[in-house]
Amino acid sequence: MMPTNCPDCGSIKISCMHNSHELICVDCGLVVEEGLFESHTHNIDRATPSIPQLATAGTSHMQGNIVRNSWLMNTRQKNLINAGKRIDQLTSKFKLPKSVVTEANLIYKWAVEKDLTIGRDNASFIYASVYTACAMHGIPKTPLELTAYTNISQKKLLRAYSLIKQKLGIQVNNIDPADLVPRFGSILGLKPTTVTKAMSIIHQLKGNVIISGKHPKTIVASAIYLATQMNNDYKPQREIANATGVIEVTLRKRSKEIKEVIRIT
Repeated sequence: MMPTNCPDCGSIKISCMHNSHELICVDCGLVVEEGLFESHTHNIDRATPSIPQLATAGTSHMQGNIVRNSWLMNTRQKNLINAGKRIDQLTSKFKLPKSVVTEANLIYKWAVEKDLTIGRDNASFIYASVYTACAMHGIPKTPLELTAYTNISQKKLLRAYSLIKQKLGIQVNNIDPADLVPRFGSILGLKPTTVTKAMSIIHQLKGNVIISGKHPKTIVASAIYLATQMNNDYKPQREIANATGVIEVTLRKRSKEIKEVIRIT
């Protein structure tokens, strides 16, 4: 059954590419469904007595492929143009440097060329490209920050991010949790001394097996929670969990583990 709307932008303008089964969104350029090329001019040309049947079939197939490749090129070009605009908007919102903008565009272009976006949510790959570029340039951003107030879920972003790293062979350095503390401290309105205390807790954890394999934001959330208690700068667990993008159960569990292994002063 032919899709009735685009899974990316929601447009109902779905077009079937001439001489193929490829379905394309006219508005955003997403290749909704990819199919094999089939020449429909073959039978017509076969009926022409003055042209050899074999040559006609080959010519028809070659001409059809030219049409298909031309359409696909234009579709991808439109996709990249639209993605570039969204990347510019996103990076401008967070005041990211030009180097990140350029890197994000290159990553997305590479993902398109490798057909990673076919049949998938384009927007997720746009956000994942920016997320990857930030990590490559040592600019700590969390999925929660990038997807806040959008219809893109953190789960979709991280799935696209995983594909980008795996299929494109991109190596990304791990985020230092301490780099995230000042930003979350600002969001929560913490005292400067509380922010300093949270960073101190994280530094004490470096090299400890307790944080091995743990997501940086869970470490940050726990360090902030403990620091607020130690510095009489009370913030509800729910508020800290919402600001950092972790669930309260994880926050409580990780905080308890950290408290047991570090020296609280």
